[in-house]
Amino acid sequence: METTGTHALLQLTEKTCGLCKTQGNTLRCSRCQVVYYCSREHQAEHLNAHKKSCSQVRKSRDALAAEEQKLRDMPADVLFAGDAFNTCVGHFWGVIETRPYMRARSALIHALMVVESRESVQMQMEHARDMLRLCRGDNVGIRVAVPGALLQLGRDQECYDFVKCSAVDSATRPTPAKGPRLRSSIIAKNADILLRGDHTSAIGLLQDQVKKLYKALHSSNKYFWEALLEPEKHLHELPAYYSPGTLSEVQSMLKYIYPAWAMTPGAVELIENITLGEF
Repeated sequence: METTGTHALLQLTEKTCGLCKTQGNTLRCSRCQVVYYCSREHQAEHLNAHKKSCSQVRKSRDALAAEEQKLRDMPADVLFAGDAFNTCVGHFWGVIETRPYMRARSALIHALMVVESRESVQMQMEHARDMLRLCRGDNVGIRVAVPGALLQLGRDQECYDFVKCSAVDSATRPTPAKGPRLRSSIIAKNADILLRGDHTSAIGLLQDQVKKLYKALHSSNKYFWEALLEPEKHLHELPAYYSPGTLSEVQSMLKYIYPAWAMTPGAVELIENITLGEF
């Protein structure tokens, strides 16, 4: 990532200057289109730090545009109905001609992940969700990018809805962008939680739940918490494949969710305390 350290608190506000982090700016990088600046001077000063990721985003966007045009220009034949964006929705990957486009779109999402801005995260989420609309089976494995992006955008309820809906049937169920919303019974039945004067019992319950979650995740993959606490060793690893419960699994997934941990005050520190037996 471009600027902040692995444990830095990130505030993803709209149109934040890529250098000084002031808000409400209108000077946008014309190449990557997801970083703003407060002045030409700050844009020039940030050039060296931004150049590599900016170039990768631009190249990935151009590659995606080229693949999209190829797909739109492709004539129908016996095996291909043509007009894939209308005739193949929901099962895109099943049509071989669409696969270069889907791979290029996935590559753009991963290029955007290196850029720390709200606009970048928003674009990642929009691309991932539309890819899931086109291919509900998620053959390129982009579904994992959505929860972390939603958390970074402060859309916690949508994240919960998405994860719960995906868990019901990740292979066939569409993304929960429309239709009935799933809601946690804790929130739905206890809307007065924030109005209580004494939160002692609620805090105690939450602490117990955190410990149970910690143990459950450790049982699922013993490498996860270690990697979360030492992200610099794992964020840039790119395993060719992985199996459940392995370090490779964690390395494949960490890049999608670590930014949300890093920007949540006290989250990483809490895990450190639990790991040290101080919680």
